[in-house]
Amino acid sequence: MSKTTIIAVAIICLVIGIAAGYSIPKPVEKGMLQPQLVNVPDMFNKTFEVTFVGKSKYIAVTSVPTGSIELFRFTEIPQHLHKDQNHFLYILKGRASGNIGDVKGEVGPGTLVVIPAGVQHGFNSVGNESVDFILFSSPKFNANDTMQIK
Repeated sequence: MSKTTIIAVAIICLVIGIAAGYSIPKPVEKGMLQPQLVNVPDMFNKTFEVTFVGKSKYIAVTSVPTGSIELFRFTEIPQHLHKDQNHFLYILKGRASGNIGDVKGEVGPGTLVVIPAGVQHGFNSVGNESVDFILFSSPKFNANDTMQIK
């Protein structure tokens, strides 16, 4: 192979590599997510205006296509599932009993709850106190992805 042919093949490979690199989807486009510090107790003092299934309300903290963070407050979350979303809940305040699929139990402050996509779950607060938690979703939380279980 001549030196000119080797250079031509190398240039073609470089151009194909650059084009392929730009065509691969990025998890988060640069500039979509901004640095921020969130004072969670202050956020929980705000009015939660968006209602979710049952006696539950939430407020969005941040969101990108690959994930989101919301703050939730509830006394009841009826049985439901999210077809395409994985959820990770970190309980901050209050106690609740419920289930995630076949796993039944009680949760309270400091509990991390892992709910894979497609798994039925629901909770009821224990006592008169509401339950506050941080929800991390992947991909981002979408209330329309919720399927109620009767």
